[in-house]
Amino acid sequence: MLNFKKILMSILGLLMITTLVGCNPTDSKNANKQAADEEKIDKVLQGFERMKTGEIHIVNTEDGKHSTPLPGEPASYHNEKEFTGTFYLRQDLILGKFKNEAGVVYDYYYEDGELYYKLETQSQWKRKKYDTDKQERPVGIQRDAISYFRTIKDQFTITEDKETITIHYQNSDIDFLSQNSDLFATSANNRFHFFPDDKSAELNIDLTVSKKDCTPLSVTFTCSRRSYSSSKEKMVSQVTYSNINSGIHVEAPSGVENAISDEGELK
Repeated sequence: MLNFKKILMSILGLLMITTLVGCNPTDSKNANKQAADEEKIDKVLQGFERMKTGEIHIVNTEDGKHSTPLPGEPASYHNEKEFTGTFYLRQDLILGKFKNEAGVVYDYYYEDGELYYKLETQSQWKRKKYDTDKQERPVGIQRDAISYFRTIKDQFTITEDKETITIHYQNSDIDFLSQNSDLFATSANNRFHFFPDDKSAELNIDLTVSKKDCTPLSVTFTCSRRSYSSSKEKMVSQVTYSNINSGIHVEAPSGVENAISDEGELK
């Protein structure tokens, strides 16, 4: 009986030691930090999920270098375009002005499944169906992308200051990026895409909200790729938001009711 008690006490002692080792303060601290980071990521994503109305400003820049320039073509190129507008996502309405790479300004109006547009200097509106290309709406970031981010929260890093929280996502998987260009980049820049035969590719996304109330402030896309035609190409889309969920209304501009159908490629 005595030997049994000694054995039992030894086992209990080992269990206590094991329990103490398992309660390492470092492990506990790491677990607490991980939980706190996940909560911050949730708050950032919720802020973008709850975004219904507001104003948006998108500036896109593309810089590249041709691998084999055509005769008379410069080796390097730089393009810049811009969109400024207001949106009401509950009814899928967007109204604004788009300036293309040549500096030409268009009036844009999105309603449900159609895009209305015209030159700023003209009165005749044109109508183009975009029901299969809703990802091209200039809203900065798609809700489907936010839903996807919820499934990969462990892939984000966090930076913050006194007023803002930013979460950062990075991916350099060419196959994944070529299959999901529309999911990520086109709501900010509908001309930039990754392709399966790219030699290299990288996507970086930063989503920033106000620390005070998690109101979306900005999204920044930084994309780079190398292809057979471009030895280097970099795209940056800087999206900034203001007056989020302030009750802004988007009204159809005069003349869209007389828009003519246009099935050509929109420049």
